[in-house]
Amino acid sequence: MTTHIDGKIVPPTDETINDFYENNQAEFDQKFAFRMRHLILLTYEPYVVSDEDVEAANAGDQPVEEALMAGLKAIAERISGDPAKYEGVRLDASGKPARYDQETADLKPLTPGEKLLVPMSEERAEQVHERLQLILKEMDGEVGFEELIEKYSQTEENVRGQITPWLPAGSRPIIPDLLEQGKKTPVGGISDIFRTKHGWQVMEVVEKKEEGVKPLDDVRNQIIGNLNRESRQQLIAEALEDLFQSENLVINYDVLTSGDVPSSDTVVATLGDDELSFIEIERQWTRLDQPVSRDDAYELLKTQAGKLQIALVREKMSPIVDDESTTLGQRVQLMRTGFVGAGYMRALAMDQAEEHITDEKLRDFYEQNKEARFRLKERVRYISMEHRLTPRQQKLSPEEQEPYLEELVGLMNADLSTLKTLDDFEQKAEEVNANIPPGDPRIPSINHLINISNLPEEIRENLSKLEVGQWSEPFAWQGFRVISVLLQEHAPSEIQSYEEVEQRVIGGYKNELMAGIMQVIEEEFRNKSGLEILLETESGEES
Repeated sequence: MTTHIDGKIVPPTDETINDFYENNQAEFDQKFAFRMRHLILLTYEPYVVSDEDVEAANAGDQPVEEALMAGLKAIAERISGDPAKYEGVRLDASGKPARYDQETADLKPLTPGEKLLVPMSEERAEQVHERLQLILKEMDGEVGFEELIEKYSQTEENVRGQITPWLPAGSRPIIPDLLEQGKKTPVGGISDIFRTKHGWQVMEVVEKKEEGVKPLDDVRNQIIGNLNRESRQQLIAEALEDLFQSENLVINYDVLTSGDVPSSDTVVATLGDDELSFIEIERQWTRLDQPVSRDDAYELLKTQAGKLQIALVREKMSPIVDDESTTLGQRVQLMRTGFVGAGYMRALAMDQAEEHITDEKLRDFYEQNKEARFRLKERVRYISMEHRLTPRQQKLSPEEQEPYLEELVGLMNADLSTLKTLDDFEQKAEEVNANIPPGDPRIPSINHLINISNLPEEIRENLSKLEVGQWSEPFAWQGFRVISVLLQEHAPSEIQSYEEVEQRVIGGYKNELMAGIMQVIEEEFRNKSGLEILLETESGEES
């Protein structure tokens, strides 16, 4: 029926498409969005926490939260002259997360050697602003903006110069100044200098979607799909209505509309010898809050009773299918003969195989095949952390890439040096991997046990050196990335016990028996039928 209906769908005309577009403008509403790349100069001063900072924060008898804020305020005042800037103190790490997040109440105490980024004084920040102005003047000498980004921008190396995804991104908030600059800067243009919590920046808008209704050409295929679906639904409704006009269909409306819940085996409709019991539509009947009218009951059976639909289609097609004078009838008869014959022979083979199955033979089959069929390979579960070269660096020769890869190894070692636990690694990996541009291939972090032999050689070798809970030294892979892997779980190779795989043993042994028995049965059928098989050679001779 589906093929029959699809063949009737007529492609919509341009006039129909235009009318749909004009009458459904709200469906094609488009929010403002843009993509950009930016040059940023940070307004942070790097700061390393000292023993004196820790002692000062812990001095006196005060709650942990107050002690932490006191320590951060002291550092902020020392660097910027304003203790209130403690809220802007961030970790000197990928993503620059806040050192103290008031929303999550992150109260990790200060530790000696910890690397921080502390907001500058306003005087120093203004100097950064002036420096950015001077940098932009280099464009007067025909230096491209992309080149300036690569040379001066203080974003992470692996995302520097990358074009962002569409902004705003979903429901994630966007910095108001960033959105404002995106709106007023033309595509291909450079924005004014503006300031965010991280520093002074300027951006190039590379693509825009203006707020309003999407152009017709952009949504034409979507409209055609909608119109084709509407046409298909209409044709299905007409086909179902035609089927349900069968004079042999009897619907028990009294049972369906009485208000009482019928028992599961109550017959609600009949079509000749076919019966539809209430259990077939009970869920849909309940969802519709118990139909109370004949029209409701009719619609319920017409759209929800799949078993009844099949019976009606079979009834309608039977005269054509049973007429062996038609091509369709002949094909169906051949299929029936082949299906019934093959099914019968298989049933015979299954019955004979069942007679030969004993517990002793099953256990012998298990012993003979346990190494090949029932051995679990060595399996691991792991996660990875990754830094990678920039797209520009990836285009360099291997020799030119070498110093950049060494820098990434140093960056990875710095990340790993701050970690103490498995949870620390997982958190840092999530933070670091978030900087990989969307759409770029990533090393999968496997959240289930996987056959270690299926992993890339470098990852397999590094995991094989680890104990559960340990992570590897940084290693280069594929020429453009440096990674570290953490082994979360390890399951050695082992043979499963008979009890664990008993059903698989039964299935495997039965299949082997049936394969041999089927050959004997097929030969017997050919002999009894007197069937001769003639193969015509290329020369036309029979053999």
